[in-house]
Amino acid sequence: MGGKSVLLTAVLALLTVLPLRGEVFELWPWKGGGVPSGISRVGELPGIVTPLYSEKMRVNGVPLEMKISTVDADFLSLLTMLIRLFPPESIRAGSDAVRVAYRIDKENVERWLLVNGGPGKPVTLFVIVAPEKLPPPPEWPAELPPLPPGAEGRQVIRFPGRKAVYGGFRNAGDDPAALAKELSAGLTTAGWHSIGGEAAQPGGGKGGIFLQDKLRRILWVGYAADGTGVFYSRPY
Repeated sequence: MGGKSVLLTAVLALLTVLPLRGEVFELWPWKGGGVPSGISRVGELPGIVTPLYSEKMRVNGVPLEMKISTVDADFLSLLTMLIRLFPPESIRAGSDAVRVAYRIDKENVERWLLVNGGPGKPVTLFVIVAPEKLPPPPEWPAELPPLPPGAEGRQVIRFPGRKAVYGGFRNAGDDPAALAKELSAGLTTAGWHSIGGEAAQPGGGKGGIFLQDKLRRILWVGYAADGTGVFYSRPY
């Protein structure tokens, strides 16, 4: 396989994986309450749950594991059952994904992200068991761009198996296009080049994907209007 084909494969893989994992990377706040289940409730899901693989990760320095499976069930049927199984405060549902969080024991919370695979395709299930309260994030990773002025890190997640790092932040400002344009200019000066040139599009973009040939790394950048944002980098 030629160099360009390998590069294209890496970029396409990143584009495919991030929409699925981006939501589960951030261990979203949980309101607490409820009686500990004692065990995982994945077995209560309808259909056949088929484990795919697991991945070690460190969230704000805490070693955790993310387990990925498929569920052979219709997404809407799953959502209907989850609404029956869990109280409203434990569920966050969207058009193509639903998140669930519940106390599994005295100190830990199990979090699910179920992603709709589309008609005729299985649902992808991500599961993480983590302490209810995590320590503050460590020093901002050198592999990622500096935080925008005034922003503060929210979570730093490392994936040792793939030498990847993810950083989530808040209070970055309310103009994603301006932030993306400024960062794009700085990355270009530092030897990165944009895939798709999103920041240069009319009206600006909200991030983009960048490559650094010398470092052989891919960087994904995303900003939101509420001041939150994410950076994710890994070798290619």
